[in-house]
Parts: sequence; C-alpha cells; structure tokens
Amino acid sequence: MAVTSWTSDGMTWPIRPGCPLTPYGEALRLALAERCAAAGLTLPALLSSPLTAGRPPTTAWGEAFDATVDDLIPMYVNHSDSGGDWDGEAIGDVAPAWTEAGLLAAIGAASRQLVAPQRPMLAAWAQQQYALLNLLRWTLLDPPFTAQSRGGFGATYAAAQSAFTADTWTDIAPPGVVYELLAEASQAVSPATPDERFRVNARRTVFAIPFPVGVNHQITVYGMASARGDTSGGAYVYDEPYYGLAEMTTGKLIEELTSSAGPRSVPLLDTDAMLISEPAAGVNRGFDFSPGIVSLAKWDVSGGFAFIA
Repeated sequence: MAVTSWTSDGMTWPIRPGCPLTPYGEALRLALAERCAAAGLTLPALLSSPLTAGRPPTTAWGEAFDATVDDLIPMYVNHSDSGGDWDGEAIGDVAPAWTEAGLLAAIGAASRQLVAPQRPMLAAWAQQQYALLNLLRWTLLDPPFTAQSRGGFGATYAAAQSAFTADTWTDIAPPGVVYELLAEASQAVSPATPDERFRVNARRTVFAIPFPVGVNHQITVYGMASARGDTSGGAYVYDEPYYGLAEMTTGKLIEELTSSAGPRSVPLLDTDAMLISEPAAGVNRGFDFSPGIVSLAKWDVSGGFAFIA
C-alpha cells in the first residue's frame, strides 16, 4: 500500500512496539520532501528514492535526513509565536524563524535524537522526527519580485487622480532590488506649469510566487508604514486609505488562500485608483511600507501538506 499520510497502512503515532519501521521511515521521507519543496530546498539524492522492505534505511540515509532537517529549521516560521498572528507587533518581531532549541522546547525534548552507526533508524528517532516535522508548517518567503510605478499630474486634484488611473503599472529597472510599497500626493506652492500643481504617484512590489502545482497554501504579507515624504521638503502627513493601518502599526496587507495553481504573480497595492485625500499647498500626503514588509506561506491549510498532524 502506498504511503500517502502519517496514518497510511495502519501506522499509528506514537509507534507501537515491534512495528516494522520501514513504512514509518517512508512517511518521514515524504514529509521531509514536501517541506523541502515548500522551502525551495533540494532533497538530497540519497533521500529521493522510496524506502521498501527490500530497501531499508541505512546509516548514511539517516545522517542525510538529520542534516536536511538542520537546513530546513531556519526556513520555517515559529507559528506558535504570538499565536501565529503578529498584528500590532513590531515589524522586526513578525514571523520569527524556528530554532532547534525552540523546536525541542515545543516538543518537550531535552536534545535531538540523531542517527548512530549501525542503528540507522530507531523508533525513538522516528517519533522525534515526526514531532519536529509537524511543527515545520509555515515558510518565510523571499521570492523573486518586480517593482512597479504609476503616477500622474493635474491642474486639479481630480485631474491628477484621473491621470493616475489612466497610467499603467510600469516595471522599474533594475527589478528586484528593494521592496516597494508606497503612495503619495502633493500640491506644489509654485508649480512650474498649472498642469503640474498636483502630483500623485505610487510604487508597488509584485511577488513572483514560485510554488509548484499540487499543494495549496496561504500567502500572508505583513507591513508597517510611515509617512511618505519626497525630497522637495514641506510638511509630511500620514494618509493610508488602502489597508487602514495606523502609522507605525504592523498589520496584514494580504492574507490570501490559494489553490495549487502553480507559479503566479501576487501584487501588493492592486489598485487603479489614487485614494489619498487632497493635499494642501506645500503638503505631501501618503505612506511608505517599503522599509517593513514580511511575507510567509502557510502550508497547514486544506489541500496543503499531506503529512501534517
């Protein structure tokens, strides 16, 4: 019988004494493989073939497994921190990565069970891997991305807003240098021409989410904004009508449950409208999330990881 979940072929956790361990090893291998795929880590060749009664785990297999878990740990988010919801937290505290010490504390273990020569897989080792892998369920995201901009000018604020809507999001070169998410509106005191009295512009990041077809996941992006000011001086007023976050307050910009449709683009600030209030003369209104954006993918959703408990 094919192993497709933690309970395939009558497997139970904790492992019953005397049970053949090879099916449990195969379940662990498959659980490790899906976590590697989610984190963008290549599964070692030694772990790429199924375990069977005729191909049981070796010491080298177990050592490769332990080393791969070591590599995965910092790629996964400690979802138990702040209950997995960082609204209102400092942006630097959002989605901290797991550490080995944190994982061991979470499962109530004093130390790692590691494979030893001539004892490639023991029930105690397998049971601990099961506990550890079940805690690896949310990945930090740092996908390729493109920065885009759009903007407009006008003699009136309504004209500038219309020019913004008529414009299109255009890639900023070079792509993928720094996250961008900002918008601003300003009114010049002494414009060069009447048509340049009001100026509106925005920049955004478009993530290229690379995940393969076959596994559902949820994308969550947190941000913290401050007042946006250009280099011309003047008064800066915080105005953020798109996400509704107070200045210097962390909150969710996107929380999107996705199907396993394969690679796709996910834009921040997916809008054609400039919603910032009309600025007074000499005033710049707007916001800038660019210094504080953290993104993650959650794999413990319906249709997500097959090996999850």
